[in-house]
Amino acid sequence: MSDLRAALAVAYAATRYCVDTPAGRFALRAGQPLPPAFAAWLRAQGTPCWAVLTACNPGSQRLPDALNAAANRALADAAAQAGCPVFPACNVAERGDWPDEPGFLLLAAEAGVLRALGRRFAQAALLGGQGDEAPDLVWLDPPAE
Repeated sequence: MSDLRAALAVAYAATRYCVDTPAGRFALRAGQPLPPAFAAWLRAQGTPCWAVLTACNPGSQRLPDALNAAANRALADAAAQAGCPVFPACNVAERGDWPDEPGFLLLAAEAGVLRALGRRFAQAALLGGQGDEAPDLVWLDPPAE
């Protein structure tokens, strides 16, 4: 694992992925069980794959807020065109060393659609899950050698 990937893994593990759904607001974490009410809401959606994804700060390089906002609008449009329901989300670095990143909770029939959206918007990883299993970080770029 490259030094950058290792540093990102630590940072992403110390991030709360907050999602807003019709069932309420939920804080998700990589490798942690889903809140029961969120898991029940996911089951009711009938969509097996989901991800929390942002278009902010591609490649983990900070961009101005206006550019991040435009990229997120483009991500929401692309997700809707791909048939993914879109719900607001925000990634919050608990160490306070990175700005909050608005993004989205996306639902899809196939995980490949979600990974393709992440790659299209140059993200290093997304938080993804299958059904109501605990979510994992899904790396989107090839590992550095």
